[in-house]
Amino acid sequence: MHLPPPASVDPELYRESSILLGQRLFVANYKGVIEPNNPLLALDQRGQPIPGTYLGSIEEMPQTFPPEAMEQVQELREGFLFYATPWHTNFQHFLTETFPKVMDYLELVRSRGRALPLLMPHFILNSFVHEVMGLLGIESSLVLLRTPALYRVENLYSSSYVPNYDPPTPKVIAAFRLLRDLAQRTFPPAPAPRGRRIYLARDKQPNLGRNNSNAGVKRVITNEDAVQETLYTLGFEDVLMGNLEIQGKMQALAGAEFIVSPIGANLMNLLFLTPPYPRRIVILHSSYLSVHATYFKGLLGALYDHRITVELFEGPAEAETENSPYALDLGQFTHVMKCALHAWAPRMFPTAPSEAPC
Repeated sequence: MHLPPPASVDPELYRESSILLGQRLFVANYKGVIEPNNPLLALDQRGQPIPGTYLGSIEEMPQTFPPEAMEQVQELREGFLFYATPWHTNFQHFLTETFPKVMDYLELVRSRGRALPLLMPHFILNSFVHEVMGLLGIESSLVLLRTPALYRVENLYSSSYVPNYDPPTPKVIAAFRLLRDLAQRTFPPAPAPRGRRIYLARDKQPNLGRNNSNAGVKRVITNEDAVQETLYTLGFEDVLMGNLEIQGKMQALAGAEFIVSPIGANLMNLLFLTPPYPRRIVILHSSYLSVHATYFKGLLGALYDHRITVELFEGPAEAETENSPYALDLGQFTHVMKCALHAWAPRMFPTAPSEAPC
């Protein structure tokens, strides 16, 4: 048995988790208002579901629970639910869809003046999530929901679902700024030479990734080797973020003047830039992912108060699918990069008379 996924989540991607028995479910929307709603699931003393209290489909609703299971219900007076699915084991999906809820949680803790249990499916707590919770100082409040288990929460709070590519709201931006500022205060990076030019390279080794998917392997720039060779001639270096901890991410990006990156979860590493911030970020993407690229452009622009120029460079997708391979126009890409570098350091990057004007 599991908690119901939002309508916008593919049910096949949802993993079974523990049942939360709430007397009332409070949903915080992104205007910061706490609103009462129906419980996720309420049972009577015999373990029978009470009609009208389950938010999932009727077909999934349990008919009853065995008495021995009801005897092992874990009681909590109150708690805050971080709703999550297996997609949220992915770096990007956790940050964009789950992490912003922390603002509602922290507001609730402040208003009550005491700690509040933070309920989260156990499979979400990977090393990055654990590090984030540590930065926030709330790891001691975590209650990991495991299967099979029953939890009765007298007053259960939660936040509304955050679609992955919806335009970021002020509360989402505030959450990311909080994380960025905490990271900067906790891990001030060592001095790095200014003027670095960075290409956020992707791991090209085949792997199944989230939910046994190889989406990241499919969504490739087919002429990436030529793109990288062009960047090398312009003084760029490859940076692989991989499984770096937050401090390592910050140090790997320190001193960057220009950053080029293919679209993907890698872009969420740019939450951990440190001042002085880069002049320009260029996002490479397929024509099919123009909406996604626009999302990242808006997110990074708002996060850094539009002090960084964020530019999109598009290549035609080979198919009308999200993870389609794509190629970039190498001549046009080279011209765009040379012009950007010339504007920054004209003596270092002069334009030849035979080249098109910038």
